[in-house]
Amino acid sequence: MDGLETEIDDMCYQSQGYKRARPVNFKRGVNMQDLAEGVDFEVPDNPEEGFIPDNEHASEELEKGEPFFDDEEMFRNLSFGSIGRPGEDEILTLPPFEKVAHDMESLTTDKKVLKKVLRQGVGEVVPEGALCKVHYNGYIENQDVPFDSSRLRRRPQSFRLGRCEVITGWDIGLKTMRKDEIAKFLISHEYAFGKMGCPPRIPPKATLLFEIELISWVDNAAADEYSKLTSEEKRGKTFQEMLQVVHGEREMGNEHFMSHHYAKASRCYNTAVRLLEGVMLKDEEEETAWKADLVRLKLNQALVSLRQTHSRVALRYCGEVLEYDPKNVKAFYRSGQAYKQLGEFDKAKENYLIALKAAPKNLVIRREIEDLNRVVTDHKARERKICKKMFHNEKSQCTTPCVISLRDLKVPEDFITELRISLRDFAEDDFRYETNLPSTLSEEECLAAKLVAEEMDLLVTLPDFNRRYSARINKREKPPSELDYY
Repeated sequence: MDGLETEIDDMCYQSQGYKRARPVNFKRGVNMQDLAEGVDFEVPDNPEEGFIPDNEHASEELEKGEPFFDDEEMFRNLSFGSIGRPGEDEILTLPPFEKVAHDMESLTTDKKVLKKVLRQGVGEVVPEGALCKVHYNGYIENQDVPFDSSRLRRRPQSFRLGRCEVITGWDIGLKTMRKDEIAKFLISHEYAFGKMGCPPRIPPKATLLFEIELISWVDNAAADEYSKLTSEEKRGKTFQEMLQVVHGEREMGNEHFMSHHYAKASRCYNTAVRLLEGVMLKDEEEETAWKADLVRLKLNQALVSLRQTHSRVALRYCGEVLEYDPKNVKAFYRSGQAYKQLGEFDKAKENYLIALKAAPKNLVIRREIEDLNRVVTDHKARERKICKKMFHNEKSQCTTPCVISLRDLKVPEDFITELRISLRDFAEDDFRYETNLPSTLSEEECLAAKLVAEEMDLLVTLPDFNRRYSARINKREKPPSELDYY
């Protein structure tokens, strides 16, 4: 009879379109795969029978009254993640910074410097004393606008880690970051600006939220260790050990240069050159490496000098490079840039053409020559325009430079007198080799300054029509070596 009932039940399930197994009696265990497909359960006719295990060992435990589950195993598999934590409804009622702190990890034992990674970085973590370049936004609680932001300034912030150049919370947080990482830091006042704050922007006892992106970092540990050595220990350093120190200084200089801190970059390059020039070499291989590094550093010095408009200093560095490498393209190119700054356009073009001959496919050099030609054309057109104005001949088609004297210019005598005194002081000053005229001078005043300067055998560069640079006056003689450091 039981077999007949089972067969009838099977037919009923098939006719109703069931694709899963027959109902499972609560007396038997359940296969998890059947649960995924769907299982029907039925209550036993006699519920008092209870659950009957499938294995004999479990049956014996139940008969003895022993627990079926092991306490330690059961507690080990339970999840206590939500115990002691606020629920979602409670989080919504918390103050803003407490909501932010909910899913952040603590970097200190007192839990007053918290961190959350927003984008993973690459490479190693930042070491102590490294030069870091970061972008950041800083917020005070209940304020949507940052109280400080390098992104709004559109310039990254650079600093040495562990040198008290930033707040303590930053020193702690940056040590856990990697290059290209973005992270949020919630910093209590003890690790920020203290009880007093920094009025009026930062109130007393203010907890601050920072979003920091680590753009890059440079480790200068070798240079720091070298600076702590005695004179005898420094003399005992090998060439390879000194190269590590030199490379660290050069990398620091590169970081400063990219951040437009040209004075700091210049000091790093000068330090690296001084260290490299004091190294003792033992073979030709070391001498080759020594020359390559020295040329690289002096080219960097020339580039920094150009950015600071120290044109004569840049020319000297380029000349030193050409002594070691007479065909160096960068040295000729930067010499051309220096002569262009000085207004010596013929010499500038001469150096550009030498560089282009050595590197005929270099588009940068070609564009620089084209720009030089435009500057020369503008310069000549400007002189012709001034000539026409002075002689009231707007229809004049003169194509050659006019001979102009101070009497032809409509410039006050007081201006000429003050100009002569100023330029005479400049010519007699042994520590100045370049000066800029005010950008507010008129065209005739600039031309008067040129005539007075030429009387004193000074070089003058007049501004172009677009005022891309102000008028400059330089001395002709080469500056002495004592003025290398600035």
